[in-house]
Amino acid sequence: SSSSSSSSLLNGNGSIIHRVADMCGGHGLLSWFLLAMGTTDDSTTTTKSRTAIVVDRCMPASAEVIAKGMLKEFPELQDKWTYVQADISTVEPHPSTLLVSVHACGTLTDYLISLAIDSGAPLAVVPCCHTIQPKKGYRPHVLSGYSENVASIASIASIAALVEREKQNSNHTLGDVVDGIRCRTLANAGFAVQEVMIPTAFTKRNRLIMANKKLSDTDDDDD
Repeated sequence: SSSSSSSSLLNGNGSIIHRVADMCGGHGLLSWFLLAMGTTDDSTTTTKSRTAIVVDRCMPASAEVIAKGMLKEFPELQDKWTYVQADISTVEPHPSTLLVSVHACGTLTDYLISLAIDSGAPLAVVPCCHTIQPKKGYRPHVLSGYSENVASIASIASIAALVEREKQNSNHTLGDVVDGIRCRTLANAGFAVQEVMIPTAFTKRNRLIMANKKLSDTDDDDD
C-alpha cells in the first residue's frame, strides 16, 4: 500500500524525517497511518517523536471521526497530528518534512514535485488524472529535459508528440509518459527516485513515486 511504501521512505533512506505533510489530504487517513507506523516497540526516538500535518482548504467531517478513532487506538499520538485549513501554496517545507499525497490530481503532482525540488524535501506521491493540456495548467519543469523555458508551449507540443509515439510503439499510456518525465525531472534535480506499483486491489491509479534528495559528497564525508 502507499502507506507502507511511504514508511520505507520515512525509515530507510538514511535521512531524518521529523514531520509528515499530507498535502490536499482530505480526511487525513494517510497521515495517521504513517504516524501509527512509528509507534511499534522497535521504533526509534526520531520516529516516535515524529509529527504530522494535513493541509487542505476545508477539513471534512470525516477527518474528525477518523482522528477520534485513531486517538482511541493510539493515545500516544495525542498532540502529534494537526489539520490546517489553508491552500497548499502557503506551505514552505523544511528538508526534514516528507511531502505526501495520494491521488494528487492533474498538475497538483507537478506542483508538489516543484515544491520538493525547491525545498530539498523528500516526496511520496500517487499521481492521477494525468494531463498535458496547457489550459489545465500543465507546464514541463525546467529540469525535465523538455523545456528551457517553463512556459514554453513548444515543449508541451514535443511531449504530446512523445505521448503519441509511445502509445503506438510501446503501448504506453499518457500516465506512463508523464510520470516518466516527472521521475526524470526529480533525478535531474539530484533526487534518488523509486517507482512502486501499488496492488490494483487498492486503487487503479497505482503508481507511487518516491524521491529523496541524494546526500552530497560533503555530507557523506561528515558521517
